[in-house]
Amino acid sequence: MKVRLRDQGSQGDEHRLEFLPDTSIPLFENFVATQPSEVLVSVFRQILEIVLDKQLKDYHFKVQNGWRGSTWKVVLLHGNPSRDGPIVCSQCISCDLTCPIKLGITGHGQEGLCSADTLLTDADGIHYHPDLRCWLDAQGRDKLIVTPGNHLASLSEMDDDLMANFWKGAIELIKSLHFPTFKSMILNHGAYQNHSHLHLKINVNEKFAKMSQHWPGPLQSKLARLKDFAAHELSGNS
Repeated sequence: MKVRLRDQGSQGDEHRLEFLPDTSIPLFENFVATQPSEVLVSVFRQILEIVLDKQLKDYHFKVQNGWRGSTWKVVLLHGNPSRDGPIVCSQCISCDLTCPIKLGITGHGQEGLCSADTLLTDADGIHYHPDLRCWLDAQGRDKLIVTPGNHLASLSEMDDDLMANFWKGAIELIKSLHFPTFKSMILNHGAYQNHSHLHLKINVNEKFAKMSQHWPGPLQSKLARLKDFAAHELSGNS
């Protein structure tokens, strides 16, 4: 399956590129469910080859579902001079489950909840590939997070098996928490990152609060503790 590049030119401080797979499937989750892993990986490898050819290292990478007759696509933004991430931190919040959330988010602070308090586990009724980790958002936002288990900084560092499992795992996470679809999935790279460990931010939809009320009690409590901590300890960092 071929991927077509559409250069949208400059938009404010950034340049916008769109990558359009040669498919009639509007929803990314349906594409993942119906296409062989080889096709899924090939689409992203083609995109990454174009990114490499353009020598782009710092960019915002967004998977977006189609609407009004369009198909799903990847949107890439680059060139914003104000981006200066990732933060410098003595522990990786995605590798070290003992890392304090405040330290992982701001680069300083030891008090309060730690990374393990955001991790989704079998006890929460969430099951995923052993090469992945799935999380609630550490800043208490209405997002879900997927990371590779090993410390990787970019999508291109994944082998084919991991890349296929990564995207499949993201869709499985959405479905397991009873969301019918998502708004966008974002993988920031280089200076666009807040953390050096690659993490997929899944923006579900405006019904996050309503849907989370149907989660198991312990998972609702985990989310409530995280939101309370973020509101009191991380305000101004979201």
